[in-house]
Amino acid sequence: MVSSHYIQARYRFWSTIYDSIIDKIFHFDRSKVIRNLDIKKGDKILEVGVGTGLNLRHYPPGCTVYGIDFSNSMLQKARKKKSSAKIILHNCDAKDLKFETNFFDKVLATYVLRVAPNPFKIMSEVSRVSKNGASFVIVDKFKEGNYFLHNTIQKISLFLGWGKDYNHKKLCKGTAWQSVHKEKLHSISASRIVILQNKKKVSHSKKSY
Repeated sequence: MVSSHYIQARYRFWSTIYDSIIDKIFHFDRSKVIRNLDIKKGDKILEVGVGTGLNLRHYPPGCTVYGIDFSNSMLQKARKKKSSAKIILHNCDAKDLKFETNFFDKVLATYVLRVAPNPFKIMSEVSRVSKNGASFVIVDKFKEGNYFLHNTIQKISLFLGWGKDYNHKKLCKGTAWQSVHKEKLHSISASRIVILQNKKKVSHSKKSY
């Protein structure tokens, strides 16, 4: 398992070149991804791993986006980004969120779960802070079979701090998330857009931020 300290160190470096280099290498249609959230006026959106804030300008007006990241270096970049939506940024760990239960209407995570030390705990915690019926849009490269040289590629990916591939159904196992849609990010991409829905029993317990 990759330690959080190792990931922090890697992302302090990546934050210096993320917008100018890394985003161009892994470029995708962020507007299309945001549209999959089907955001309504008044919605509260949780963006897990907001990073340098490259998604922020694509959010529509009338919603509030809570962007979280445990890398202060990334958040410093994100605070400089403009958006039509109201943006609130927090430095915190996604597996221990200080938000009320049933707080969010929609959730987004782009290439985040793969670099998390414990993505399974994040899935449960994000379900807790999301309303029953909330949508969770995930963009990531998922493990969907046994590929030639897959293990070697994974070792390189882990070394660079780019994480590992997971099976999205296994990530949902034991949580209230149910897969409702999956499609290719674009025609030649190995990445997928996965849409989940929160199907849980409503709890009235709360955490305060």
